[in-house]
Amino acid sequence: IWDTSHSALNKNVLIIDHVKMFRISLASMLNANDYKVVGEVWSPDESTIIETLLLKAPSIITIDYNMPELSCGHLIKRIKTTAPDAKIVIISEELSSEEISAMLRAGANDFVTKPVQQIKLLAVLKGL
Repeated sequence: IWDTSHSALNKNVLIIDHVKMFRISLASMLNANDYKVVGEVWSPDESTIIETLLLKAPSIITIDYNMPELSCGHLIKRIKTTAPDAKIVIISEELSSEEISAMLRAGANDFVTKPVQQIKLLAVLKGL
């Protein structure tokens, strides 16, 4: 039922991050650049995340690598099972090359480091 046939036009974004000020800042940056934030999740509860994913049907999902009580790699795999066409961008402080490789193997499409620079974020999103 996951239809992203118009994915080039679909700029709907789901933000998964536990820090409210970061979600506000990221949403503002995205909305100002023709992306539409369709939802935000701050709970580490996987079922809440998957429910929101199914309800909002975003084409792009940003995930904070350091969500407390949540395995980012496991979550990426669950998202890819539920919404195989969704593009996933990991957002985090510095990650080791091993951590980055593990996230890409799990199904993430790219990553951006915090503090997020708008030019870098938009380049990553455009490259999806």
